[in-house]
Amino acid sequence: MSRHAAVALLAFLGLANLLEPRLLADERTVFDTKDSLSPGEETSADARTCLEGLIWKPTGFQVTCESSRPGHAPAFVYFPSPISTGIKSNDTVSMEWFPAHGKDRKPLKAPAVVVVHESGSAMTVGRIFARGLQQNHLHAFLIHLP
Repeated sequence: MSRHAAVALLAFLGLANLLEPRLLADERTVFDTKDSLSPGEETSADARTCLEGLIWKPTGFQVTCESSRPGHAPAFVYFPSPISTGIKSNDTVSMEWFPAHGKDRKPLKAPAVVVVHESGSAMTVGRIFARGLQQNHLHAFLIHLP
């Protein structure tokens, strides 16, 4: 996994608000959130060195959630990467959101899993995994690698 993909996954961990079912109610929702990255103290020098390349100063940012059909999968989630490369496609994290639904087909507040797709550009296997997780009442986020 590339450094930027790892950074994007770490940034995602601070987006608890994405699991709110209300975000699927509209075609497009933009909201402000704050990164909650807090790696704590690391006693291993080797681990600290590794983390130094991945840690950034937590800050506020905007998240955009879009759905072509409100309440249906997938929705799309976009937010800025905490590390800027100067290349727009690398500086924006994008994910497909396969929301967990109850028997009434309404979105649930439920745990989430981040799926990192295989190397194929069509992400076929990644979508299969995401839909399987969704069918088991878990939110699945299929992250698009830069």
